[in-house]
Amino acid sequence: PSSSRQHTESARGDHRWRMAAEPLRNVRGSRSKGHRHKDKTSLDSVLSPRRASSSNKSDASDDSVLHVHPRETVNLSASGMIRPTGVGRDDSIHSDVPRSFISDEGVELRSEDGIITFERPDGTKMIYGGRVEKIIETLLNWIITEPNRSAVFKLVNIFVSCYRKFHTPIEILDILISFWYSNSPDGMSLEKHEQRIRSSVTMFLSEWFEIQYEDLAQGDAMHRLEEFLKNLPENYRAAILHKIHQLTNRVPRPSVYLFEPSKDKKSQRLLPGRFGFMDLKPSQIANQWTILDMRNFLDINRKGFLSQDKEETKNWDILLSRSAMFSRWVASEIVQNVNVSKRVEVIKRFVNIALVFLENNNFNGLMSVWGGLNVTSVHRLHKTKKALPKKVSDMWNALSEKLSEAQNFGQLRKAMDKQADRGEPLVPWFELLNKLRNWADNYNDYITQQSTKSKTPLLNFGKMYIMGEQILAFDRYQKVNETVDAYFDDGNSTDAAVRTYLEHLPVYSDQQLWRLSVQCEPDQSGLTE
Repeated sequence: PSSSRQHTESARGDHRWRMAAEPLRNVRGSRSKGHRHKDKTSLDSVLSPRRASSSNKSDASDDSVLHVHPRETVNLSASGMIRPTGVGRDDSIHSDVPRSFISDEGVELRSEDGIITFERPDGTKMIYGGRVEKIIETLLNWIITEPNRSAVFKLVNIFVSCYRKFHTPIEILDILISFWYSNSPDGMSLEKHEQRIRSSVTMFLSEWFEIQYEDLAQGDAMHRLEEFLKNLPENYRAAILHKIHQLTNRVPRPSVYLFEPSKDKKSQRLLPGRFGFMDLKPSQIANQWTILDMRNFLDINRKGFLSQDKEETKNWDILLSRSAMFSRWVASEIVQNVNVSKRVEVIKRFVNIALVFLENNNFNGLMSVWGGLNVTSVHRLHKTKKALPKKVSDMWNALSEKLSEAQNFGQLRKAMDKQADRGEPLVPWFELLNKLRNWADNYNDYITQQSTKSKTPLLNFGKMYIMGEQILAFDRYQKVNETVDAYFDDGNSTDAAVRTYLEHLPVYSDQQLWRLSVQCEPDQSGLTE
């Protein structure tokens, strides 16, 4: 939503509190040409869970089937737990994957030479683990044979996103080339085999280009690809070259900036060092903080998302430290006021800021405010909370329900996904993304096919799947922001002053927050620490 709202800030506040008396309807912003805008939405419609449907399919059995019934009680697909406390085991196979990756009821794992697959209750085929060449071979076959091609290409996408943890681009490219020139299996004509395998290899390469073209655009992999393309039949070479041309000659979409500049009247200009929190409108704080959050988020690329190197992940540390600082600032502004009525006004202002963050699709800012309102030094202020106006209290309770930790903040995660599905620019909750990107570390890189004589370790595709889904989510959040110009600067001195203030927020330490909180409302037990 742009800042071209014509109504006054007090009218905005009254409007929001009226929404609390109803089921939080019509919390929305206005449209502005050349700026980001949102269609009519609501807090309930954005922060509401989706119902998932499930289907059952009868199990088949033969000598190549291994039965796995995981004994982990956490269902990731239902509860969304980030860190499961354990993983199910089977006597015949090491099942080092989340329970939800297979199914609640258990699955039948089909073990062949170097590959383990299974079928979910909805009929979707999945890879449990395997040698890299067998994983690629299976994906190439499924591209042609499986009716649910979108599910297969998701697996291709996940493999391409994660393979570099185990192999180099040229190694994967060599495997694909070897399949291109492979002999036809028994019972299949050479012509039919060539048509199938070459079509699937071409589609695999096209997906690889779409996801990570840079893997093949430099070094030995680029030279090997060039040699390969020279010897291809014209129709296949043309298809691959056309895809490369599309990727390298994309016309950039017009960029937009998030908000209109503030009205910079001389009488209303904010001079650095001469204003404080209560001198700013909620929209000024939320809008300028959203710009700062967006800048930090766009500074992270896919490599930084995957890397564990301190230098490459320093932007993540910046994101997380800024969010923590904002939460601490929220608490600091509240507890430094000994007067109850002033604390009430500050809390009301922050709840108002949280709503603007929601309008801005800044879920990180929203959770930063909510985190500050729920730190121990603020949470214990029961007399202050009782003094809140009913409208503020109702909105507080509504946010508490919608931002609940239930199912690992399930409603918030669905809200972010919903806005991303709509193509709306957004700032995701950084803390959640950070946990998700480290979640796969709970599982092993390899599994062992103990039911056969093979001692070759098999790649744990379940772990790869976890990593891939998080990368796809990160990519989607980045993609909806690709047109945002977060660094647009029109020279507005007021907005610049607000951003400078927000980059140097005055905060107290945990010990200071507690002492100030006790001064506001002394502990009845007499404890001061």
